[in-house]
Order: sequence, then structure tokens, then C-alpha cells
Amino acid sequence: MPFLPGQSGNPKGRPPKQRALTHLLEQAGKKKVDSGGASVQAVRVFAQKVWEGLTTGSLDFGPAADGTPRQIQLSGKEWVTLARLVMDQIDGPPLPTKIDPEPIARPIINLVVIPSRTSPPILVMDEHEIISGNNT
Repeated sequence: MPFLPGQSGNPKGRPPKQRALTHLLEQAGKKKVDSGGASVQAVRVFAQKVWEGLTTGSLDFGPAADGTPRQIQLSGKEWVTLARLVMDQIDGPPLPTKIDPEPIARPIINLVVIPSRTSPPILVMDEHEIISGNNT
């Protein structure tokens, strides 16, 4: 059956896309797990571990089956990455900053070193003032 001009071939529209990973993570987070002898939601254990990593710089997962400790020390880069992740979730990503249309006049100092074979190098300072936003 041909469609009339302006008529949709799918009048109900496209069905909403399922967010499979989000759905799976939500389901896993709702499951109860053992944490220190208490049964708590997995998402709470996850949050506790994230906070532990931020406050101590390490993550302790308790002893393995053979009794060896399972602890991870975070590097500085890993800690900063974790902190950014948490801050983005708490406050949202940083807002873009407004650029001031009026440029601020700042002195620019050019340093020129003139080498010399017979005496110490000569340092020449040349100061310019920016009047407008471009340096032309």
C-alpha cells in the first residue's frame, strides 16, 4: 500500500532505544551482597569503595581466598581521575566560562639574550602594552 505525500510510514514513531548497559548496571547495583557481615545493595559497596579511594588513596578488597591481601594503591593520576568522576557526578561537569569582550591591558615583556664570547650575556627587556584584543 503506497503512502500518501506527508504521511509517515511509521505513525507510532520509532520505539525508544533501550540503554542496555545502564539497565544492566542498575540491576547489578540493586542486588544484595555481603559487606562486613551485613547484606547491603552492591551500589552501596561501590560508593563506599569510591569514597575509600578518595580519602585514603587506596582500595582494600579484603583477603583473597588464599589469604593474601587485595589492596590497590592509587597513583596521583588515578586519584585525580577518580576525583573528577565523583565531582562530575555530584556537581555536574564544569560550566563554560563567559569570555569578557573587553580585553584587559597587560604588559608583555620580551626577553632577548645576546650571547657574547668575551663577556656575560646581555639581557635586553622590551615592554609593550596591549591596547586591543589582537596584537596586529
